[in-house]
Amino acid sequence: MSQRTSGSRARARTTSTPLIPSDLSIRVLLIHGETNASYLSRTATANGLEFPRLPKTLHTGRLPRSAADVHPARQEVMVSTEAMARLTRLVERDQEQLRRALPGLRAETMLDLDRAAVRVTAWPRSRAPDR
Repeated sequence: MSQRTSGSRARARTTSTPLIPSDLSIRVLLIHGETNASYLSRTATANGLEFPRLPKTLHTGRLPRSAADVHPARQEVMVSTEAMARLTRLVERDQEQLRRALPGLRAETMLDLDRAAVRVTAWPRSRAPDR
C-alpha cells in the first residue's frame, strides 16, 4: 500500500513479493486500442507500484532487463497465453474484455511459449502508436 505524508507524493511499493488481486485495488478504465505497455503502466501507477512488479508477476523466472524500464510510446509488452491468464486473474477482468480493448492481447499477437512469459519489443515505425 502507498504511504502518504502530508504534502508529499506517494512512494511506489518496491517489494519483490508477487502481486495478488488485492494489491491492485484501483481498477483503471480500459481504453479501446490501448497498448499492453500503456495499460500495465497505468495500472501500476494507479496502485502506487513500480512498473516492473507487474510484468514480474506475469512472468516465470527472471524478468528480462528490457521489462524494467518500459516506455509505452516506444515499446510494447508482449505476453504469452499463460501470462495473459495471470493478468486476467490479477486485474479481475474477463479475458475477452481485455482482448477487445487491448489489441496486443489478441491470439495472433501473443507470444508462442508454453510458459508465462513477458517480452518488451520496440514499436516498428509503421505501427507505433500516435503520440
